[in-house]
Amino acid sequence: MTPPPIDPTVWRVVGAPLVAPTTRGQLDGVRVAVKDVIAVAGQARGAGVPAWLTHAPVEPAHAPALAALLAAGAHVQGVARTDELAYSLAGRNPHYGTPPNAAVRGRLPGGSSSGPAAAVGLGQADLGLATDTAGSVRVPASYGGLWGLRPTHGLVPSDGVLPLAPSFDTVGWLARDGATLRAALVATLAADAAHDDAGPRPSRPVGWSSTRRSWTPSCPTSPRPSGPRPRAWVPDGSTSSAPWGR
Repeated sequence: MTPPPIDPTVWRVVGAPLVAPTTRGQLDGVRVAVKDVIAVAGQARGAGVPAWLTHAPVEPAHAPALAALLAAGAHVQGVARTDELAYSLAGRNPHYGTPPNAAVRGRLPGGSSSGPAAAVGLGQADLGLATDTAGSVRVPASYGGLWGLRPTHGLVPSDGVLPLAPSFDTVGWLARDGATLRAALVATLAADAAHDDAGPRPSRPVGWSSTRRSWTPSCPTSPRPSGPRPRAWVPDGSTSSAPWGR
């Protein structure tokens, strides 16, 4: 069977796969569409802007949120489009076009995670790895009839994600079913807890944010939160928590 042609409004780059899984696990065979603001090793981050992509460096490592999925058996199908600099909720992109809404043809897909949402809705990916600052997972999920989750801010590492508003930026997922969404959440929390146990994360420069601690020019050494990390609800009603990272 001949694969469908690549829709450039949905995808920036696609592989077969683009990135293979690092180990086997509960996400074996799951195809991931990665929003083009999240680091994929060997790829630049285009952020929906051709001029940005032209000058963007090739990423040396995967974002932790992506590495967690690869360690659970998922593979990267491709890098999917986003609104310019993730700064919209409509899903339009004046440079690459508007991804289709698989649920309602001719309607906007919602943004800014429009590419991952379209890829999942069209069946070209099983899971969208995306970001949500003010609705960028939730809006396309609602427009396209998908499952979408913006977890508690700070629960999932945002390292390797181009920042928009660090106090609100959150990594999340889109899927066609709750089971896939839950598996992505569980795999990510398990990987992050293991990383916490292994020791502190590398330091970040002033002005950038991590998920557990924010660095700003006026407060570069703000204290790390104490106590347990916020609990995360998962579709079967259980919760998961882990100690705060460094």
